[in-house]
Amino acid sequence: MSGTSSAREHWATRIGLILAMAGNAIGLGNFIRFPAKAAAYGGGAYLIPYFLALILLGIPIMFVEWTLGRYGGLFGHGHLTPMLYIVSKKKLTPKNAALFAIVGGAVAFVTGAMITGYYTNIIGWMSYYAVSSLSGAFQGLEAAKDAEGFLANFLTNPVYNVTAWLVSLLIITIIVSRGIRRGVEIAAKIMMPILFIEGIILVLVSLTIGSPVKPEWSSIQGFEWLWTPRLTKLGDPAAFIEGAGQIFFTLSIGIAGIIPNYASYLRREDDIPLSALTTTSLNEFAEVVMGASIAIPLAYAFGGPELLADVEAGEVSGFGLSVSALPPLFGRLGGIGNIAGFLWFSLLWFAGVTSAIALVNVITSIFEEDFNIVRSKGAWISFIIVFFAGVFVNLEGAFKTEQLTDYLDLADFYAGSLLLMVVALIEVIAVLWLWGVDESYEELHRGAYMTVPKGYWKYVAGGIAPLYLIILLVWFVVTGTQTAAARPDNVFGWIAVGMLILMFILGLIINWNALKRRYGEEFT
Repeated sequence: MSGTSSAREHWATRIGLILAMAGNAIGLGNFIRFPAKAAAYGGGAYLIPYFLALILLGIPIMFVEWTLGRYGGLFGHGHLTPMLYIVSKKKLTPKNAALFAIVGGAVAFVTGAMITGYYTNIIGWMSYYAVSSLSGAFQGLEAAKDAEGFLANFLTNPVYNVTAWLVSLLIITIIVSRGIRRGVEIAAKIMMPILFIEGIILVLVSLTIGSPVKPEWSSIQGFEWLWTPRLTKLGDPAAFIEGAGQIFFTLSIGIAGIIPNYASYLRREDDIPLSALTTTSLNEFAEVVMGASIAIPLAYAFGGPELLADVEAGEVSGFGLSVSALPPLFGRLGGIGNIAGFLWFSLLWFAGVTSAIALVNVITSIFEEDFNIVRSKGAWISFIIVFFAGVFVNLEGAFKTEQLTDYLDLADFYAGSLLLMVVALIEVIAVLWLWGVDESYEELHRGAYMTVPKGYWKYVAGGIAPLYLIILLVWFVVTGTQTAAARPDNVFGWIAVGMLILMFILGLIINWNALKRRYGEEFT
């Protein structure tokens, strides 16, 4: 069974599409990962490898994913397996195309299920912190160690931890169950403006807060410190690798096929190039302008140059800044700090939720489109899958292991770092090499408001971008596997290994059956 789907939903408005795609890209990493990476790899100088990677890796793969998604939507497909199949069979035999597509789809399924499992937990943490700040709970925190104890107490209290997670996951599931127009698009139109308003308010607070702890520790000095170019850092290859990695993560490239999924709801003649660049620009504004103007200046106002020296050395992560340095600062500011803390953590909640909606929608689309399960039920099947992928984050806290986040850290390294690069590489091979430069280029420009140079598509998207991906993969395998995050430290780390394998097998089974139902007569 193949062909087009006339009843499939489309985005109701262009602004809804742009905001949903931007919400998909703008996540926690924009506000907590980017500032820490910039601080560690040269401040203002970090923008050189960062924007180089944006041009050579981020934008071309964005074009690839949008093009693949809209073309797949023409045939009624909203997830990667059938999309990969219909383009790769142009040069491969149906059997080889099916094998390629099913394995690629299974890898995407692992990234989607595992990332959503732990990511929604972190979203729950942000909601708890937002409520805690508003209630004045941070006012008793004097130092970073107090804030670390606050986090540990939360993680080891299953009543708070599980509740915060499930409330956020339920909200996400309900939104997805309502469909693209009545759920995802409406949520984006509400949440994204709130996110940007909160971000702008926090930038103003951050840059006008002065020196609440010591006269010589002003937030403006922190801002200046961050953007002072330290060109010597560019002598370290890690600066270019990390710049490329940040672009990869911030644009949500390769993550479970969420960009192709959203692009599949485009109409046949809807623009791709300008729309993709618009969403990229919104993401970059949120990251480079807002993200860099909040966490580091506030952290400097609390901990001064000593704290930022730890960030520069990589000893304090962006997440560590958010939960250890900023809560005591908010606590010191009294009522204003309560509100500022609420704005900060609710901003992170909105950023996380808009990304997680896209993740859950991908899984839901598999059941809705290929197994003829109504969307409302498909969303709750997705809920169950995500629940089993994420519940061990809660259980590890409840068992009070020494690490508390071994399951999360290992799942994040393999699903949230390595495998998504594999997915993106598969997409590039499918579109540029198997579908072909000319045909895919023509599809990219159907209904386009601007023209992408043919050489950029052929040589950058088809050559430089996959080479960049291979270098990234090798780098993360060689250096990353030596880190604690890549190795199980306790039974929950081994459970994460087992869950990665289980989700891959489940992905193979689901995607095999999904593809067989649509195109089985061609390859069996």
